[in-house]
Parts: sequence; C-alpha cells; structure tokens
Amino acid sequence: MEKKKIYTIEIICLVCFTFLLGYTIGLNKVEKNINNNSYESSMDVNGTKTGSDKTLNKVVSENAEVIFQMQCDSNNGSKYIVERKRKASEEGIVGKKGSELEQKYKGEGYILKDINNETVQMIRKPLVYNPNTYVLMTENNEIVIAHANEKGSIFDDKGNIIERQGTGTKLQSLRPEDIKNIIKGDKSIQYKSNVELNDSIKDFDIKYEMPE
Repeated sequence: MEKKKIYTIEIICLVCFTFLLGYTIGLNKVEKNINNNSYESSMDVNGTKTGSDKTLNKVVSENAEVIFQMQCDSNNGSKYIVERKRKASEEGIVGKKGSELEQKYKGEGYILKDINNETVQMIRKPLVYNPNTYVLMTENNEIVIAHANEKGSIFDDKGNIIERQGTGTKLQSLRPEDIKNIIKGDKSIQYKSNVELNDSIKDFDIKYEMPE
C-alpha cells in the first residue's frame, strides 16, 4: 500500500514538473515574440525600415498625389512636416511599385510609408546641415529659410523650424539643379551669415531679403 502511494506521488510530481517546464518554455517564446514585434514597430515609426512587403508590392495609381515628409522631432518619430507634394504623373511614377519608389528616392533618404489610391507617402529622417548656418529648405512646396543649430538640426525640441522665414517662392519655379540641391541639403544652399544668404538667393530669383 505504501509503495502504491509513493508511486502515485512520484507520478504527480513528474506531471507537475513536465507542466512547469513546458509552461516556462512557452512563456519565454511569447515574451521573445512580443519584444521582436515591439522592436519592429519602433523601427517602422522612426523610418529606419523599408515598407512592408505588402506595401512594396502596391502600384501607384494615375490620380495619386505624392507627399514627401521629413521627421521633425527627435523622440519617437511621430511628428513630420510636409516638404512638398506633387502629382504622381508629374513625378513620372504612375504604375510603379513601392519597391521601385524606394530605389528611386533612396539617394534623397526617403523610404516608403504607404500607398493607396489617393496618396503615396514618402518619409525620411531630418537632414543634418553644417552647424550654425542659414539654409534653404521646403515646407508645403514653398522655399523656406531656416537656421541650423550647433548640432546641425533645423528643428527645435518641439519639432518647430528654427528661425523660420517664408519666402513665398515655390520650389518648382527654380531650376532643376537648384531643386535637387535644396531637397538633398547640399552645401551650396548653406550659408554662414544672412549677408551671404541674401547675396546667394538673388541667383535663385527668390524675391526676398532677410533682415541683417
């Protein structure tokens, strides 16, 4: 009788041990998956990953508008400014897949966020300029003057453009080479002083003069 009790207890202990071992292994797998998903979500928000496979396979429709955006906060990448908008037909991307767009705009730092029938959203991280310089940038298709801080950022802690000055000049009114330089943040559109800035923007036919 005693042997039977001991045997029963041993069976119960073995079952409990097996259950606890399986539970621990399963819990570790779940936690690992959660951590991986959280990491991927963070990467997506910060614009450091390319779009999902589903998005990359989507095709740009004829009536779509392309929206180019730049991250303007340094925290979690949740705030963006619209740099410029254009019709997909003007950009020459009608019928192209998302993967083709990423290749096309890779040199400007953009990745694909989303494609639908109405819009194509391209996003990128903030450009870094020479410290303490005046720069030309775009906001809502307008040429805007900004001032880069000591770290080369044109955004303050709240995501606002530092010393923003609107010029009233549209980006597409400039020469193709000038447009390219402004979009890429080329050194040719960065100035050490407002005097140098005023002298230079005359070449862009920008009818604006920054107070000295």
